[in-house]
Amino acid sequence: MVQDFVATPDEFKRVDDHFDLSKIYGRYDFISRFGSFGSLFSTTDVALWGSYRKAANVSISKSGIAQISVRAPSPKDAHDIALFVLQDTIAHIRDLNQRERDDYTSAAKSAVADLEKAVSEDNRALQAFRIDHGIYLPDTYYTALMEQTTQLVLKRLDTSSKIAGLQGATPNSTAAKAFQSQLRIIDTMLAEVQEQKKRISAASARFAELETQHETDSRLLGEARTALLQSTIKASQDHYYIHEIGYPSQLNGAEYPLRLLSILVVFVISSLLLAVARPTR
Repeated sequence: MVQDFVATPDEFKRVDDHFDLSKIYGRYDFISRFGSFGSLFSTTDVALWGSYRKAANVSISKSGIAQISVRAPSPKDAHDIALFVLQDTIAHIRDLNQRERDDYTSAAKSAVADLEKAVSEDNRALQAFRIDHGIYLPDTYYTALMEQTTQLVLKRLDTSSKIAGLQGATPNSTAAKAFQSQLRIIDTMLAEVQEQKKRISAASARFAELETQHETDSRLLGEARTALLQSTIKASQDHYYIHEIGYPSQLNGAEYPLRLLSILVVFVISSLLLAVARPTR
């Protein structure tokens, strides 16, 4: 991957934008410089890319270690370009890892976000229900109404028994009339409790639906968060590793161009030109 990335047109463009390679490669001697014999007198971007690929090489050892070699007219140029390419390669590998993590976790993240939104909407619906009906838990309230109904029924039976006893012993008893008034109050309270029970029964079904939906979404949200954690762990286990073993060196001794080779090339070309130009008898 490192080998392929360094030679890509994209990386060449970034290096060229930062260093102006045509200007740097133009400082070679007449034979090697860009725009002369070195690039077959071409100054196109394709020719410059070719010169870059010749100057920036990556070799891979059997153990998987990549070595970046950069040639330039001066040690400083070679060092600066090598450092730039190394840092850009590391950044590219890290970007690939981040994209892979995003690919692994995108579906789980989307599911978590959707379910978090659903749970939030469920909470708002439950809150709106409680505000509209003035009840926090309909089941608990209904149980309280049932207990109140039982107490009122028992109270009514007791009052009715007292009225019957008083009327049997003393017709037109004043006390019996007082208990009858109390009985009417109990009947009114029973009627009100029955109406409240009917209202709560109708609302309980809607509350149960909202509560069930909230419980379901909350459970699914927990499962989605677990899936997201597992995806994150999987992404961390399956990614590209790159470690910087050595820092780009700045050697002062020139390795290129080979002066003797350049002189020999000039000599051969000159000899050929002289041989062609010499008149024949």
